Amino acid sequence: DTGFDAGANGNSLHDGGDLLIGDILGLISAVGYGSYAVMVRVLLPRDESKMSMPLFLGFVGLCNFTTLLPICIYQLFFLKSTTAMEDGAAHDDEN
Repeated sequence: DTGFDAGANGNSLHDGGDLLIGDILGLISAVGYGSYAVMVRVLLPRDESKMSMPLFLGFVGLCNFTTLLPICIYQLFFLKSTTAMEDGAAHDDEN
């Protein structure tokens, strides 16, 4: 069992609500990245001697890492993955 349920149109994996949420999240991330790119060009000085772009991007990466690490650890150790449970059940059925 692949978990794929062919609906009326033959290619339905999730209901429309999941697709809408995914589209909205994609739109939000695109707007966020666009805003970030514009702000980097507008707010950072053009002269590399005043501020290093690689250093700035390194700090952005460090902030992302420190912000997202607790979330990743929480998901890894405290949330059960439904996919892992389904895979385990599928393997148990085969034996």
